[in-house]
Amino acid sequence: MDENGSPAPRFDFDEGRTYFRVTLPAHPGYVVLHALREAAVLWHTGEQQRAIAMLRDASTRVPEAGSVAAQEIEYLADAGDLPAARKVFSRLEQTEGARDQHLAYMALARAYLDVDQRDEAAALLSNAPRPSATRSQVDLAILHKRSRDLESAHRQFSLIAAQIQTDARALQ
Repeated sequence: MDENGSPAPRFDFDEGRTYFRVTLPAHPGYVVLHALREAAVLWHTGEQQRAIAMLRDASTRVPEAGSVAAQEIEYLADAGDLPAARKVFSRLEQTEGARDQHLAYMALARAYLDVDQRDEAAALLSNAPRPSATRSQVDLAILHKRSRDLESAHRQFSLIAAQIQTDARALQ
């Protein structure tokens, strides 16, 4: 379990040591995947508050997961609670070893843009970590463009020009 990154097993014994119970905690990656999948089902079946609660629980179990924070930000913003979305973003920003932070930056920037807060989105995007995946870089460039930061959008598109020459979405 240690070799694959899973938490260590927990052993519980009774007082007389006549039995024991072993708990094998889920791998953090599975916790993230399961939470995202189940929250999506809840959200799309009309149980928005349960979906948000599931993501919040996953964030306490795997606080460094930017993908969970990003989805929670998106759901909170869709529910009209931008202050709570900002808190989720701040919590992730303060988490040491956070992964995929760019997803949270992009989710909050999208939320700002959806309520016509372009300056806030542009300021946020100017500090966003550069994603490694080309698709995410395209998304980041599009967000820069939506926030009317055309220089940053151009710069971002220029960095990935060779990879996106046949990508219709990026070319548009």
